[in-house]
This record gives sequence, C-alpha cells and structure tokens, in this order.
Amino acid sequence: MSPKKACWRSRRNSKKMVKKSIVNIIAMNTITIITHPEQIANESSILQTLFENGLERLHIRKPDYTPAQIQKYLDGIAPEYRWKTVVHQHHFLAVDYDCSGVHFSVEKRMATKPEIFAKHKADNFTISTSVHNVAEAASVSDAIDYSFIGPVFHSISKPGYSPKIDFSSLEFKQLLHTTALVAVGGISPETIDQALDYGFNSFALLGTIWNSHTPLQNFIACQKSVHLH
Repeated sequence: MSPKKACWRSRRNSKKMVKKSIVNIIAMNTITIITHPEQIANESSILQTLFENGLERLHIRKPDYTPAQIQKYLDGIAPEYRWKTVVHQHHFLAVDYDCSGVHFSVEKRMATKPEIFAKHKADNFTISTSVHNVAEAASVSDAIDYSFIGPVFHSISKPGYSPKIDFSSLEFKQLLHTTALVAVGGISPETIDQALDYGFNSFALLGTIWNSHTPLQNFIACQKSVHLH
C-alpha cells in the first residue's frame, strides 16, 4: 500500500472513531455550545477556556460569514479541539479542518438531495439539523444523526421567541425514545433541571454563554446539573 493511501485510510478510520464518539455523546448527558451569530469580544479565548473545562461539542453558526471568515474562525481554535466542531455554513471547510460534522438549517435540509447527505456520510461526518415541532422531528431523514429542538424555554438570545411544544406530553416522551434530540432555547443554570425532567439528556447553550458576563461559570453550573441528575 502506498504511503498516500495508507495515510488516507488512517484518516478515514480516525474520522469513523470520532463520529462514533460524537453520536454516542448524544445518548449521554452532555452539553453543546452554539456560537453567537456575530463576533463576540475575546471569543477565541472564551472557547479555549470552555474546551479546557470539558466542552464536548461546538456548533459554529455564523450565517453572515464568508468562507474566508469561517476559515479564520477555525484557525482560532486549537487544532486538538477542532474535531469537536460542527459547521453550519460552508460545509466544505469541514474536510479541510477535520471537523466532526455539518449542520443543516430547516430550509437547507429541505432543499438538499439525498446524495448530498450520502456524501457527508461517506466522509464520516455527523449530520444534524433543527426542528420545531414533534411531527417535524419524527419525519426527518434517517441520514440525520441528531436534531436541535426548541425553543424549550423562553429564548435568552431571541426575546419573544417562546416554546410552542408541550414537552411534558406523552407524544413528546415517546419521540425521545426513538429520536436523538438536543434541547435548545432558554437553557441556563436556572432552567436545565426542568429540561432534564422533560427527559432530555443533551443540551445546547447559546444565550446563557454569549449574553452573559460569566460564560464559564454558567457552563460549569449546567455541566454539574446534568452530571448530577
């Protein structure tokens, strides 16, 4: 086997292990952070501190960023943590930076052909999306590894964005047994216990990190609630 082919096979095997790890994380009590859509002061250093304190997965959502800006953003993340990142825009960069996955908005998911999902699967990327009701969550393609669902509570980052799902209903609890769902929207140290009681075991933080003067403390507080539940 040529050195080039051996290197490629090693990389593919490594990515398979990473994907298995990330998908398994969804089945465990864990926390994801979603970036603020705009640039935040000291964002790179805040992320470094969060990774050092146990952050398992970062979703990079910068809808107005060009490919060059996303590249620069990824360059600001230490190489040893890039495998924990998922990109929402400019998916081709996931290959160059050895990211773990790609995310599809509702609109992009609906417009994407099955062969595109198949290609991402062949590249051993996780595929995630966003959903906003039980029927939508139950009907997403089998290609989707996990879905953000919410808002679970009143959004911190989007004032006026409120829950429209009865998360205590039997219908939702049955869905949790068959679908990998991540709670998003208003998740904070004050609300995460209620989300745990709803049956969630994976959570995404945004406003409680980026709209706060104490992002690390909020992350650690949520971490503790999840691990103690």
